Amino acid sequence: TVQRRRLPIALGALVVLSAAGWLLWQSANVRWARAQLPRIESLAQAKDNGAAFTLAMAVERYLPDDEVLARLMPTIADTISVVTEPAGAQVFLRQFPTDGSVTLPPRQLVGTTPLTNLRVARGEYVLTLELEGYATTERTVSGAMMVFGTLTAPPPPNDL
Repeated sequence: TVQRRRLPIALGALVVLSAAGWLLWQSANVRWARAQLPRIESLAQAKDNGAAFTLAMAVERYLPDDEVLARLMPTIADTISVVTEPAGAQVFLRQFPTDGSVTLPPRQLVGTTPLTNLRVARGEYVLTLELEGYATTERTVSGAMMVFGTLTAPPPPNDL
């Protein structure tokens, strides 16, 4: 009957329209991402690593293999790895402000040890480790420390 033919046609049209809409949306996102590359480069040249990194991470979703982004990332980002004994400590980061203010932003939970190759904006941070049964440990870390190796930090016991 006519009714039975209309349903597959309507479903087919819906699939085609959905696919076309997704392709248009994806294309718009890729165009937006390409348009941001000069801004990321400008921010990197101005040493505004936090803003450059935030924008680069958004752009990377749409341009994962972009050569310009790959060239800029080592100048605006570092990786951090943290190992504790025992494993399982919560790792928090708090970036020192780059605008000259003295107020530190809230810390952010970034993972649990062992934490391997977490990419962060290049800068200086307060790294905090918390593990139940152990005293909280805080260290100042910078891009230089992150480049030269893995931070291995045994949290001291609570009774110290």
